[in-house]
Amino acid sequence: MPEEVNVKTRRSQERIKVPVSWRILSLLSMVPPGMAIFYVIFRKSGGKFPLAAGDSTDPYFFGFIFAVLLPAIIYIFIVDKILKGIVMRRAGKDIARDIAVDVSRTAAVVAAEVVLDAALGGGSSLDSRSSSGSSTNGGGGEFGGGGSSGGY
Repeated sequence: MPEEVNVKTRRSQERIKVPVSWRILSLLSMVPPGMAIFYVIFRKSGGKFPLAAGDSTDPYFFGFIFAVLLPAIIYIFIVDKILKGIVMRRAGKDIARDIAVDVSRTAAVVAAEVVLDAALGGGSSLDSRSSSGSSTNGGGGEFGGGGSSGGY
C-alpha cells in the first residue's frame, strides 16, 4: 500500500505532457459554449444589436465576462483533468471520480465561505452604510465650479 501512495504522489508531482494539438482542439471546443453563454446573457439582460447611441453597454460587458469566465473555469476544472487522465491512460471511472471529488471540494469551500461571510455580516443588504457615505448633503464646488449646496 505505501508503494501505491508513493507512486501516486510521484505521478501527481510530475508534469503531465498533453499533446499541443489536443490542447488547441479542446480550447477551440470551448468557443461555441462561450458564444451560447454570451447570447443568453446578452438577451436576458435586454441587449440589442446594433448598439444605438446612448444605450447601455452593460449587456455586452456582462455577456463577454461570463462568456470568457465560464468556459475557462470548465476547461481548467474538467477538460484539462480529462486530457491528463487520458494521457496517463487512466480508466474513465477514475477520471470521473477525481473530477467529482474536485468539484465537490470546490463547491464545499465556496459554500463555507458564503456561510461564514453571511455569519460575520459581510455583504449584507440590511447594512445601512454605503460606500459613498450616509450624508445626503452636497458639498458645493471649488474654484468657482458651483455644484450642489444642499440636500437633494
